[in-house]
Amino acid sequence: MTDAPGEPGRPLRWQPTGKDAVGRALWPGSALWFTVSDGILRDLAYPRIEQSCVRDFGLIVTDGAELFAEEQRDCDSVLEPADPGIPSLRLVNTHRGGRFRLHKHIVADPLRPVLLMQVRLEDLAPGGPPLRLHALAAPYLGGGAGTGSAWCGDYKNEPMLVAEGGGLAVALHAGQGWRARSAGFVGVSDGWQDLHRHRRMEWQFERAINGHVALTGQPELAPDGSVVFALAFARLWTEAGMRARAALLEPFAEIVARYEEEWRSWLSRLDPGAPAWRRASLARPEVRRDLMVLKTHQTPSVPGAAVASLAIPAPAEDAGQACHLVHPPGLCAAATALHAAGDPAALRATLGYLRSVQEPDGRWPYRFWTDGMPAWHGLHLDGTAHPVLLADRARRDGVLDAEDVRRFWPMVRDAALFLARHDAGEGFDRWDRSGRPGFHTLGSQIAALRVAATWADLVRPPPAAPATFAETVEPALEPQGVALLDAALFDALRADREADQHADREADQGPAWDSEPSGGGHVALPPAGGASVGSEGEDAVDPGLAAFLRDTADAVADQLDLLLGDGDIADPDILVLPRLGVLHPLDPRIEAATAAIDRTLLMERPEAPAWRRCEDDPAPWPVLAAERGFLALLAGRREEAVRCAAALAASEGVGGLLPARLDRAWAERGEGGGTVMPDCWTHAERLLLLLAVAADGALESPAGEQAGEAARGAGPAVEAAPAPGGAGIFAVPPARREGGAGRVVRWRPFGENPPLRAGAVLRVELPVAAELHWSDDNWDRIRDTPMRRIADGLHVAELPTETLPPGAQLLFTWREEETGAWAGVDHAVTVSGPSMPGRDGRPD
Repeated sequence: MTDAPGEPGRPLRWQPTGKDAVGRALWPGSALWFTVSDGILRDLAYPRIEQSCVRDFGLIVTDGAELFAEEQRDCDSVLEPADPGIPSLRLVNTHRGGRFRLHKHIVADPLRPVLLMQVRLEDLAPGGPPLRLHALAAPYLGGGAGTGSAWCGDYKNEPMLVAEGGGLAVALHAGQGWRARSAGFVGVSDGWQDLHRHRRMEWQFERAINGHVALTGQPELAPDGSVVFALAFARLWTEAGMRARAALLEPFAEIVARYEEEWRSWLSRLDPGAPAWRRASLARPEVRRDLMVLKTHQTPSVPGAAVASLAIPAPAEDAGQACHLVHPPGLCAAATALHAAGDPAALRATLGYLRSVQEPDGRWPYRFWTDGMPAWHGLHLDGTAHPVLLADRARRDGVLDAEDVRRFWPMVRDAALFLARHDAGEGFDRWDRSGRPGFHTLGSQIAALRVAATWADLVRPPPAAPATFAETVEPALEPQGVALLDAALFDALRADREADQHADREADQGPAWDSEPSGGGHVALPPAGGASVGSEGEDAVDPGLAAFLRDTADAVADQLDLLLGDGDIADPDILVLPRLGVLHPLDPRIEAATAAIDRTLLMERPEAPAWRRCEDDPAPWPVLAAERGFLALLAGRREEAVRCAAALAASEGVGGLLPARLDRAWAERGEGGGTVMPDCWTHAERLLLLLAVAADGALESPAGEQAGEAARGAGPAVEAAPAPGGAGIFAVPPARREGGAGRVVRWRPFGENPPLRAGAVLRVELPVAAELHWSDDNWDRIRDTPMRRIADGLHVAELPTETLPPGAQLLFTWREEETGAWAGVDHAVTVSGPSMPGRDGRPD
């Protein structure tokens, strides 16, 4: 037995490249994912979506004398047109020297973890030396080390190439068998080195033990130059060999038909009773492709889980760069998009998954493995806010009933309390930037706190006496900013908006719903059919929790207003605030931010605008075009939203996938594609935007107008919960919150505290139980106030400072209950001048 030299070989390098195509089978036990870029298979994952176990699987063509051609480097690759909603991949790789063409068809076996690739080698220059086809696969076994052993083995007397390590095994089989096989060490004795030197397989090593290994084989070809390869996966090499053999015993065409039918069947089940506009949308190639991408990134063995992207594999050197991980905001966006397209089960499954992986302190890690274990420990409040918003989306759309709300309440409560304990400036924003609060983070935090306050009202017994409007209304907050409404309700809301705007213009008060929205307004709509789920005698919720959460949301909103100023800030995150129900879409500050962003960050081509995140960013991010499209819809500018959807289409790579960020080819040649491709968050946002544009267009039709008239005449029925699945998609413009600035100003012993406004109540928040020792007259009169426990690590006391005049000073310290220890320092807070501007832009 001949052993390959060069142990242990060179470590495999994972290229952080975008993909041109992705795919998997849909059978419930499916545990194999594959991607394609540069015309070859890359980053095959098994048995977990975040566990890449084959770096690449490609072909080399030689003629035994002069020719040496790799399909990934020496060929032009084209993905042949196919149904964009089915990842049945057909590629044509043509040699740039005109010598040959490779026709490839790639699918996953619907019954077993086997990747099948049918190849036909076409000789474009007959009469020359006969062409030789070679298959090369680079397994990545043994976990993080990527090491294992490879050898030329036989299963039931059928020759195969196998590798095993770290509890995983792969077997590569060829339909007509092999002419030559070899197992070697990467970069030293592998097949690439052999073929590059000799133009034929001179090295036929039988095994390579314990290292970074590679498999190489020259298959027997059918008379037409075709062969079917089976790359099978298992825990043991014998089981992998059995699976490879079983797959090749079936006709390739039958496996393809079964694979494609699974995908076709899933697409056909998306809301078959949907209105015409949605059915038309589901037939669009972009929509079908978005659905396919989102579905491919799910993992059947962990219902509700999905990773951010199959672009950069998890074995990447920096775990923070790995994309085969769960990203809560993107996961929530994907669940919302699938729900909007007619798959509410995806939303419910995602909520169940999020509940099962929530941390004890209420947060979700910003990036984590599908088993819930953190892969990156940075603090991102966005990642904790979005699951709360998703839960409320499910409640309002009828996916969660009253009993479900009670079951999911602990998840929502714990997340909200985590948000209440932390400040948006403590960790990172959604772009992984630190050092200042991000506008998207602040908006998400405000929205989630208000949602949790509404849930606190729902799960406690109804009050004995009617509460005030400010205490009972429900914020119209959108998880990833999209509401699913029936057509009649949507049309009625839009008509009301237009009527109010017209009346305001007549009064020369500017475009508004209320008297003057120039301050933005933190606003709310009554719940869509959301009755209280509490029952008599039930005491599961502290009656003061809802008020605490609303006051906290208002305090964060005050922080947002101070940072936002007049809005003349070139930060695209500001434009998401209307989708979160935090600012009015026609707020002058939104208009000012839009103008600043377009002056500074817009990189426009004639057919496709695109925006960068900041001035230092070298390239634009397509997701920002989707977010701009939603803002345009909210403001009633449908044509602008259509243009943003077209900009997303112009960002697609050669396989129709969307990247997280475009690369230089876009700026230089107008070509799409880029880094981290596909990006599920971007695909989800594009899908939601396309559906929203279609819904908006349908509601402008005569049928939509008639539905709107019927709704306006229906009285209270308009406020009923929408039918499951909904008939329209839009981010509902919120109604204004009563009052201006928040009731309380928060003080905490860490970080930078805001000034105490005249007329506001000072709320002291400590991580430990304590008694507050304070005075508002320089200790002439001393008062003691016990702090109230809200949750572990959160104790609060409110001091009656609302009557103190500007310039008055409050002194306080505290003594811990458990130890009796004093804080050891007196803290001073001075009441500032006139109260800050309210939400309408005028002083209170």
